[in-house]
Amino acid sequence: MKTQNLLSWFEIFLILFALYILYQIVLKIFGGSRTVEEIIVSLVIAHIGFTLSQSMKLSSVARYLHHLRLQFNAHANDFKNHVMQKTH
Repeated sequence: MKTQNLLSWFEIFLILFALYILYQIVLKIFGGSRTVEEIIVSLVIAHIGFTLSQSMKLSSVARYLHHLRLQFNAHANDFKNHVMQKTH
């Protein structure tokens, strides 16, 4: 639960950062404040952040699938033992 809370805050920060970058790009198009290099660096940082967010989600799903696989194997072994005991 703590990881999910951290992930949601991280995603909110990334969305706000992306909106700020979009605002800066619009300013630059209409003759605004930031240089092109600063905008490119900001876009790279946002991309790294979104990639990190997706990798955290993927690791969470992989952890869940591993737990599910262990439970399924335990149930399959229990069923196998039950069938073996019933036949003997």
